[in-house]
Amino acid sequence: MTTSETASSGNTTSKAAASLKNWLVSVAFSAGILLLLLLLSPCIVLLRTLARLVPKKKDLILLIPRFGGGLNGNLKYFYLYLAAHHAQDCEFYLLTHWRATARLLSEHGLPVLLHPSLRSIVKLLRARSVVLESTDWWRRLKSLLALHAATFQIWHGNGIKRVSMTNKKITAKLRGPGPFRWLLHWCNIYPTYDVVFFASRLQRERRSASFRMKEALLNGQPRNDVFFGTNVGINLVGCDGVAAEKIRSAAASGKRVVLYSPTWRPPDEIQPAQALDLDELNDFALRHGHLIVWKAHPKDQIAVREREALVVMNKNADVYPVMSYADCMITDYSSIYMDYILLDRPIIFFPYDLEHYLRRRGIQHDYNAITPGPKCLTQAELQQALHEIVVEGGDSWRNSRETVRRDFYEYRDGHSCERLFAEIRKRGGF
Repeated sequence: MTTSETASSGNTTSKAAASLKNWLVSVAFSAGILLLLLLLSPCIVLLRTLARLVPKKKDLILLIPRFGGGLNGNLKYFYLYLAAHHAQDCEFYLLTHWRATARLLSEHGLPVLLHPSLRSIVKLLRARSVVLESTDWWRRLKSLLALHAATFQIWHGNGIKRVSMTNKKITAKLRGPGPFRWLLHWCNIYPTYDVVFFASRLQRERRSASFRMKEALLNGQPRNDVFFGTNVGINLVGCDGVAAEKIRSAAASGKRVVLYSPTWRPPDEIQPAQALDLDELNDFALRHGHLIVWKAHPKDQIAVREREALVVMNKNADVYPVMSYADCMITDYSSIYMDYILLDRPIIFFPYDLEHYLRRRGIQHDYNAITPGPKCLTQAELQQALHEIVVEGGDSWRNSRETVRRDFYEYRDGHSCERLFAEIRKRGGF
């Protein structure tokens, strides 16, 4: 046998061993899930039966935010809209795992449920309508308890990334062993929503594959209503008050405010705070009379230290009430720029890991076509773009921003919460 034949035989044996190992792991995983199903099946059957038999209260609306109960996105603004305009028309609650959120809302006299509790379980069983902004609402059995409620998925951004059922990690789960798929189904994980809302016809076309749904409707993002004259007072609930005051003071004193809000990356990848020399960025801002506002993603684990010209917002806080103070935004792939674009101000994109991110996560559009601003891959390029746009006042992307706004927004009128409530009310019959 020749050397090449020996190597080929070795490779074949190695592949066979690896294949056998993968098969054994799959069998063991399936057996484990099957055992788990057998152990949990009485509880699952009981909860599914209760969800079917407990009568629904047609005007009871539950709002379930992502991350177990944050107060910083689309659901927050719809929740505050209900409190301001429809408190007498329906019964509604924000359901949270976070004691701090429950305490904050209670202090403002707003209806809130801490879950799990006997009261939250009863309300989940009785709710006629559930409004969601993510797929993680299955945690702590919420999706199972609300199995027979009408579900309205409004998502947490008018984004560009592959999400939910087009996310590679979730797709892999959905193609897992049979017992695992049964568990997902019986626990109502990744369910079929009654309604999924998209912000434009283009988004409905591109993102429909991300969700199982009975109907797709068009509406704006409820959190963007704040840009169209909505009262900001109550909207400051859940905002970082200390950072907000620094931002307002800087804007009042004539400083140019630059908001940096990147997307999340897994811990084993280069983080935004590692891609930048923050001392150098701070010096640049000081020289030019800027204030840099650092707003990390809620899942970001790196703590950033404040500097003289760099304000760090609480990562879990709501940035939307102060976004209008920003003269320019820096971001990468985050859907936040699709909100900021409604203000028609310059956006700088800092996708320092562009090729890797597109390969690993993927997006549902041509990145260059839908990002109306300079693309900077290094800090030097970023600071040059800041100089040209913020210092010198250049803005050659205005027409491109309008094109993106037209493609990504059916409505730009500040009535997104109103339309959402009208749809829920019509289907609830109250």
